[in-house]
Amino acid sequence: MLLFSTSSVWAETPVGKHSLEPFAESIFETFRKGDFDSFHRSTVFAMDDEYFKRFLMEVNNDSIRNNLTKGEWSKWQKDAEKVGTQEAQDALAEKWEITCLKEWRKVHRRLLGIKRSNVLREGFEPILRGAEKDEIQWETCRLKSIKVVHEISVGSGNFVVDGIPSSALYWEPGLTYQLNFNESTHGLSFRLSTEPEGPIVYERGVDYTKSGNGSIQVKLEEVPRTLYYFCPDKVGMGNRIIFSKGKKHPKRNILLTFTYGDPQQSYRILLRDCLPIPSSRSNTDNAAPWERWLLFERPSWLGQVRKEQTLE
Repeated sequence: MLLFSTSSVWAETPVGKHSLEPFAESIFETFRKGDFDSFHRSTVFAMDDEYFKRFLMEVNNDSIRNNLTKGEWSKWQKDAEKVGTQEAQDALAEKWEITCLKEWRKVHRRLLGIKRSNVLREGFEPILRGAEKDEIQWETCRLKSIKVVHEISVGSGNFVVDGIPSSALYWEPGLTYQLNFNESTHGLSFRLSTEPEGPIVYERGVDYTKSGNGSIQVKLEEVPRTLYYFCPDKVGMGNRIIFSKGKKHPKRNILLTFTYGDPQQSYRILLRDCLPIPSSRSNTDNAAPWERWLLFERPSWLGQVRKEQTLE
């Protein structure tokens, strides 16, 4: 039997609106108004060289760092953690800086090779064509929800999150998260707890009612001191959920749901690989928050939400 916690035994911190939400709203407005110029300025392809250099030097994203180091970053990081000294961390930072200084121009040149016409054709117009096919008139559309999406499956004895086995999740306070489950999770419940293996299930701000049909929604108005995802049916399936407060920069897939028509119907757009960037271009302004966002991948038109779908 599952136990659900509704008490406030653990220390919790109130949260406010996250900077990702106005970014997602602004992207939706570019589609609604047919404003490609604003859309293009919201993509990585619009970054100038020095701004991109600063982003790459400072971005705390293991996937990006592994790509740039041809997989060496994870090894360097593990070696530094084993040593466990500040000197080892300083040496790790120096290795990353050397790699960035060597490689960033090559990466930026590849980005500059993507023309505006390519971004228009592959990133912007498909959304407009999808809406046109569904006979949507943008002027009367209303944005309904903004959610960070994770795709959950089951691998060899663990949950696989966005393709990574037993991945630690880096969440941000103030965002709504939607966890979608594929058929491989059948018979293996996915739950949250303040302890690594439960058994007390964390309930506050978590909607488990649709978990049997493929999704869980999480909207935490307050952040618990610790949080984990686990499987009450099998030990060792999960990992920790870390509220990084901007210290980590994972890619976010953002689900936009908007309504149109009479009676109203819901439609969806997926903004893939959204990443924060420093609010200031200057690399001397180290205190500048990472509260600007850009698209690093083309959006996808998902179309109308059917009654049998449980994404909302």
